[in-house]
Amino acid sequence: MEDKIEVGEYVRTKKGIGKILDIKMFQTKMHGKNDVAYLIDICIIKYISKTIFIKHSKNIIDLIEVGDYVNGYKILNITEIDNNKDKKVFTIFKNGKTEFVDIWENKDINSIVTHEQFENINYEVK
Repeated sequence: MEDKIEVGEYVRTKKGIGKILDIKMFQTKMHGKNDVAYLIDICIIKYISKTIFIKHSKNIIDLIEVGDYVNGYKILNITEIDNNKDKKVFTIFKNGKTEFVDIWENKDINSIVTHEQFENINYEVK
């Protein structure tokens, strides 16, 4: 059974994390079969295919990975509490030392820069 993606969910792509604004069914010209395209807020000009999604969730906290920057802090480790996916402890690097941040909720997250985004803008000074 295929995992259904809905409007309002969050998706992780190589370009970052975005929210699905619209879903459109269309028929391909080449094969005549129905396909699905998604409009997400980080790519608002065009609809995109599900094939570029790394993963999706109703809860943005589920899309955070080690190496991402959340609210300006690099995520060093993620630990689930008591096998409950809704409760997590994030290890971050803050003020020159390692700290623990208990259970961030969607409302606590102001910004996310994924490690894929960071790698794309990273450059070497010689």
